[in-house]
Amino acid sequence: MARLTATAAAVPTRRTASARFTSGIIAPSPLRRAGGRPGGPPSARSPPRRVYYRWMRLRAGLLALACAALAGAGAACAESAPPGAVHILTADTSISHVLVRYIDRGIDRAEAEGASAVVIRVNTPGGDIDSMRAVVGRIEQAEVPVLTFVTPPGARAASAGTFVVMAGHVAAMAPSTSIGAATPVTAAGEDVEGALGRKVENDTVAFARAVAELRGRNADWAEAAVREAASATPSEAAAENIVDLEASSLLELLAESHGRRVELLSGEELVLDVREAPLYVNDRNAYERALEILGDPIVLSILIAVGISGLAVEILNPGLFLPAVVGITATIASLLGIGSLLPTEAAVALLVVGIALLTLEAFTGSGGILGSGGAVAIVLALSIFVGQGSTEIDLRRILSLGALALLATATIAAVGLAWIGRNYLSGTERSEPGRGARL
Repeated sequence: MARLTATAAAVPTRRTASARFTSGIIAPSPLRRAGGRPGGPPSARSPPRRVYYRWMRLRAGLLALACAALAGAGAACAESAPPGAVHILTADTSISHVLVRYIDRGIDRAEAEGASAVVIRVNTPGGDIDSMRAVVGRIEQAEVPVLTFVTPPGARAASAGTFVVMAGHVAAMAPSTSIGAATPVTAAGEDVEGALGRKVENDTVAFARAVAELRGRNADWAEAAVREAASATPSEAAAENIVDLEASSLLELLAESHGRRVELLSGEELVLDVREAPLYVNDRNAYERALEILGDPIVLSILIAVGISGLAVEILNPGLFLPAVVGITATIASLLGIGSLLPTEAAVALLVVGIALLTLEAFTGSGGILGSGGAVAIVLALSIFVGQGSTEIDLRRILSLGALALLATATIAAVGLAWIGRNYLSGTERSEPGRGARL
């Protein structure tokens, strides 16, 4: 005992936040509990406080979910157009799956609200052939008359836009506009060579003639627009029966179209009564504008790079959380921007991811990263649900969903295994201060 006492006297006493040196033996400090908080006996543990914080994080996530639901409900309650109004849509971007959704939604709403007609203002350089066919098909199948109008002055209905204009029940052009030059090219603007080029050209010619013949317009010029890239001014287009009339403004178009007889695809004939009809501008909603941004090639390439990098960092360094949240969200956004995922599918994926992140936040110490990511994902999902449309599935979307599910499963599994390892295998997370130390 004397030797031990002498040794203790020779060793200077040092206190730390977690342990103290006394008599050469490390002992837990009475200033801290085993749970790492001051006060109380060392043997007392405090899991209730840890559970309390977890439940607080979960409640915060549920509150964010409720706020997002209220915001989505408010966005869904859009102002209704007066009965018999003329609904005005604007196609002033490249023709893509985003424009297809917008035109489809606009015509659907016009049909549901008993509109007297729909006017589509066209100013486009062209776009994707498949999207163009979808827009033309929706115009032809409309249960209300559709008037297509190349406007404002200086605008164009080039390439794929030619068919959109010619598909209208009434087609018009403003002064100093143009139509035509509908020769198919690659995405890089190059000619399609060889047998494939002939197939694409002949198929487009047949489609152009069919659209023109359906409306009683100049099918020969429509073919020339495809084979020879023929174009026309407003006066030439009106003289050659490419469009029905010239109009300097929207009001003039409605005045000139009033009293015209049009025939719907169902065979029903209608007389246009649009001169005194109220006007209702149905612009793109916030969701459709966001889709346009996501579909931009530069933004799309950044999203793909961020998604791959985030998932790779999380898999190689499990437990960081933030790269996984950013990677999964960016991957879903990129698939939505490409058009591989339908909005409904992307919304469901974001909703599942958001709920999973909120659940993980309640049981892990991510410092709010997972909870914030979950709240953002749920808000995005509810925003998408407001503007959702068709839910048909094709092989490309099935493959995209499978790849997305695989990435999400791998990431969640890596994070889960890391959390289990840190909390139940390594013992570092729950070790008491000073336990296992020796002098």
